[in-house]
Amino acid sequence: MPPAAAGWPCRAIRPSRSRSSTCSPGRIAGLDAARCIRTRPAASTTRKAPPGRHQGRHVVATTDAVSSNSAASSDHPKQSGSSPSSSGPEASAPPPLPSSTAGVLAALTALTGAAVGLLTSFQVVHWTPAQTTLAAAEVAAFWAFTGAIVAHLWPGRKQRPVAVAGTITALVSATVSLGIGFAWWRLNGAQNASLISLSTTFVAVGSALWAQAHVHADLTPLRTKAESTDVPAS
Repeated sequence: MPPAAAGWPCRAIRPSRSRSSTCSPGRIAGLDAARCIRTRPAASTTRKAPPGRHQGRHVVATTDAVSSNSAASSDHPKQSGSSPSSSGPEASAPPPLPSSTAGVLAALTALTGAAVGLLTSFQVVHWTPAQTTLAAAEVAAFWAFTGAIVAHLWPGRKQRPVAVAGTITALVSATVSLGIGFAWWRLNGAQNASLISLSTTFVAVGSALWAQAHVHADLTPLRTKAESTDVPAS
């Protein structure tokens, strides 16, 4: 029997991307094609990467790059030397008082000073030069205290306890001096000196403690050992 009739065993040929088994075309003469040719159609064995395997890495890398770029762009103004004082709430902070109110207070101060000058110039009142000076100081201290109080209590503005404390001390001192100059009470020189010193001291200490309770200051930075050794000895 010829080799073709006896039938040769089929030789499975497995391609790299096909899972079908076929016989050699030259060895299937006289045999049933269905017996010799075994073809199993199957889906292509080309394996694709899972959707999130490589693409996920790409997306993560892209996200990291974008985040790093955004971080660098956010840090750029700091490196370029821009300070918070150039922009932000400190730069757009409102003035202590509205322009109209500040103008009214300034006009009242100037008007009162002009009135004192007219009274003394036309000898409406018989004041000595010292008394005129004390009266002008009293006027200035009064309107300064008034402006500080108005600015401290104005809605929507920053409170100014330090300005109130300073101006009330000046007002008390000017008032006591005015009373001594115009002889509102009968005291000798030593008693007047004691009166003005005690009143000024008590008011200054009390107003300073009141202002300290309303002011929040930063801590003083600590000095390192290297900085303390760099101080030249005198």
